[in-house]
Amino acid sequence: MTISTFFSAERSRIDIGSIQARLSGLQRQVASGYKADTLSGYGEASGRLLSVRGILANSEQRALAARTIEPRLAVQAGALRQNEDAIAGLRQSVLDAVINRNGAALGTIAESRFQQARTALSQQYDGVFVFAGERVDGAPVTVNTLDELAARGDPSGAIVNGERPQTFDLGDGLAINLAPLASEISSGFFAAVGALKQYIDQQGGLSASLSDAQIETLQGFLPLLDQARASAGDAEGRNGLLQQRVEAVRIQEEERVTLFTGTLGRIADADLADVSARIGVARSQFEAVATLFSELRSLSLLSFLR
Repeated sequence: MTISTFFSAERSRIDIGSIQARLSGLQRQVASGYKADTLSGYGEASGRLLSVRGILANSEQRALAARTIEPRLAVQAGALRQNEDAIAGLRQSVLDAVINRNGAALGTIAESRFQQARTALSQQYDGVFVFAGERVDGAPVTVNTLDELAARGDPSGAIVNGERPQTFDLGDGLAINLAPLASEISSGFFAAVGALKQYIDQQGGLSASLSDAQIETLQGFLPLLDQARASAGDAEGRNGLLQQRVEAVRIQEEERVTLFTGTLGRIADADLADVSARIGVARSQFEAVATLFSELRSLSLLSFLR
């Protein structure tokens, strides 16, 4: 064995170790699906990788927040529509009574429409009264019947909610008001329907043949109900705009999640087809070097020493 043969064998041994290390790294990529096990393994791309991960996490958080609140806004929309329908329905019944000079059913209708509004304002979502604001100890409507409301004289205590509405953060640090307070959307209606009930009771009930004086009094309730309906309609409209805003945020952030997931994949994910090809090349190199090393090792070092 010559000196050059000895050093060739040593070089082959080093090459075998290098190829084994490269094979191990490639096999880890196949197992994990990533180009590297640690951030430092990405070299110059590590800064970009961190940046994309941060953007992706923020978009995922905002998309999740939007998806979380959308069902509640839908529930609120239904309740607000029900409340407005109650007010509009009572107004139409008062108008019909005036036109037909027939108020016989008005007391029953008023009770029914009050209950409709009361149910709407007592809407819950996930165990929370949505129109109670920060109040958490009960429904915002404190009376159960129209008789109770009328007996109060002053309807202000019939709706008790927190001073501030419930809020929600979409992930941008800005709190948005989730729902209007019950007092904001129905105080006018409660005042009008309570006063109407008081008047009906004072008249001993209304008959199917209303007097001119009764017609004139009933006409006075129409603008009050118009104002109440306008307040209810404004609340419903604001909720609709909020639904659109949240939906837009969700769609935008879901699109960003898709975009940056792809970007992250291009930075971090291993190209398995390329890795497999490189593994094949490395194995061929390993076999060739191992064969050479074995042949060189078969030459006795003792021959060289002699």
